[in-house]
Amino acid sequence: MCAWEYGFIVRYEQVGTPVTGYAPEPWHLRYVGVDLAAAYHEGGFHTLEEFFALPAAPDYAH
Repeated sequence: MCAWEYGFIVRYEQVGTPVTGYAPEPWHLRYVGVDLAAAYHEGGFHTLEEFFALPAAPDYAH
């Protein structure tokens, strides 16, 4: 089974750095619930900013 099937997503992926402003952190799991994690996975999202249609935040502290 995969993390998303238990309600978790990897918060900071390599492809999301321009959006999140954070370097990849494959150990940084975030619990969002099974339904949201499934929709996130099925939609092919890589950042919560994109999933929730929020603006990019590349100026966050690293």
